[in-house]
Amino acid sequence: MMDSNNKLGILVNSDEHFDYVLKLTDAAISKGKQVQIHLLDKGVSIVFTDLFDRLNAKARISACSEGIRTIAGNAPFNVPDTVEIVSPHQFPRILKGVDRTVVF
Repeated sequence: MMDSNNKLGILVNSDEHFDYVLKLTDAAISKGKQVQIHLLDKGVSIVFTDLFDRLNAKARISACSEGIRTIAGNAPFNVPDTVEIVSPHQFPRILKGVDRTVVF
């Protein structure tokens, strides 16, 4: 289990500023932090960007099942196996596992 005293949580609920998410992730890692990124609402669309693979290699990523449904609609939506799909009810567990949280 990751030490929550050394873990930054990044909540992404917007489809803007994905480059800032990557920069913050890099900065946190350079300071010895572990990074947990949770995707909500429009933030789930980061999966379709070029930055996703870079983030996925550096951070633990989870995505809200409702956000996936919102983005995908009725179309098939393939989320990489490395991304943990969580229900909105599991959100408190995500927050409990980090010592600092930033929201985009």
